[in-house]
Amino acid sequence: VKGNGMGDNAYLSPASAELLWAENLLVVTNVIYDEASRKIKFTTTGYEGNAVIAAKDADGNIIWSWHIWSTDTPEEHTYSDINSNPTGILMDRNLGATSATPGDIGALGLLYQWGRKDPFMGSSSISSDTPKKTTIKWPNYVSTDETTGTIEYAISHPTIFIYRSGNDWLYQNSDSKAYSRWTAKKTIYDPCPPGWRVPSHSFWVNSNISMQDFDNVNKGKVVSGGCDASAWFPVSGNLEWENRLVNTGVWGHYWTCDKSSSSNSWAMRLYNNNYDNYNNNSYRGHSIRCQKDEEYSNTSVPTVVIDSIATATSTSAEIFANITYSGWSDITERGIIYSTSPDVTAETGTKVASSDAGRGAFSVTIDNLSSDIHYFVRAYASNANGTSYSDEKHFIIRIPYEGESVNLSANGTANSYIIGQAGTYSITPVK
Repeated sequence: VKGNGMGDNAYLSPASAELLWAENLLVVTNVIYDEASRKIKFTTTGYEGNAVIAAKDADGNIIWSWHIWSTDTPEEHTYSDINSNPTGILMDRNLGATSATPGDIGALGLLYQWGRKDPFMGSSSISSDTPKKTTIKWPNYVSTDETTGTIEYAISHPTIFIYRSGNDWLYQNSDSKAYSRWTAKKTIYDPCPPGWRVPSHSFWVNSNISMQDFDNVNKGKVVSGGCDASAWFPVSGNLEWENRLVNTGVWGHYWTCDKSSSSNSWAMRLYNNNYDNYNNNSYRGHSIRCQKDEEYSNTSVPTVVIDSIATATSTSAEIFANITYSGWSDITERGIIYSTSPDVTAETGTKVASSDAGRGAFSVTIDNLSSDIHYFVRAYASNANGTSYSDEKHFIIRIPYEGESVNLSANGTANSYIIGQAGTYSITPVK
């Protein structure tokens, strides 16, 4: 699925998958698309760093890409306002960073154009503007126009910097779509990991921020905000003009999820002994310090849906379901419950568990059914936080008279089968 799988048209049907780039070939290996399971599979070796893998269609065009960030688990730092009311939780490091240690090159992290999900490389040192090398030679920038300055182009060209002097990289930059690429409600274009999002402008405005003097040796500042710990914020520089890295060791810009105008977006800015909230051209590439997403925290139950129903035999049916959201917690059990009475519940229905667990598509077969009887079914999924159920569907197994023409459909797909004797057998979803 695209991003967190929660948006419209989130499902993908790739023909292949490949490693697009990596800081080192040891970060991610063996990238394949497994058509049988409809999953992209890859191997991580434990080597820290960043990589991007891409799904492609039959013509070799990129239809989506994912950032793979291999690092130890970041610490969580709680910030508060002047009255000690919590304002949010931030990671202890930049997005893409493999370290939170002052002066460590691994603390710089990656750089992002506002509203884009895919990263660009930062510097190879804490004080120079030489980009860090990866497994590819990065392509030249393009200037925005009606073709290149679109979300669709950005998705299909995740390594190309889209330039627009003094403005947003998105060509049509003033409509609701332009403003909603990143929001306080996590979108599929939000580059932060599950359970995290790009922070709000209000977080920096409301937090009681204090900073130590600029560390000219390690190139950054120790920041606290009425919080339980202090965090290192490097001045990682930024991408400007025609995708040129500038100001490494001098300036640090940290994007928020809020636009300030059609051309600019809000960022937190560090330089010398100064700190401010600054609206900056949205085409520029800045750092991100992810904020914990309370709405999609690991206290949520899963989301599960029934996709379709099909006959297996004249006395059995196969239920195809999908877990579209795991609740950021491992799925411990999944399956279906069914009954001959509506409003089926765990107490009134018969449970049939799937033979495996995990997020994504699965199917369960119900046996020993009778023809011409309504059956009511719900899918279920469980994680550490509880169990959730899909909307109820109901169906009939019908055995037509010999010679009767039956042409029924389930969710838009014809489902009729020859089962043993002469005649056509079909399952009949009636809702």
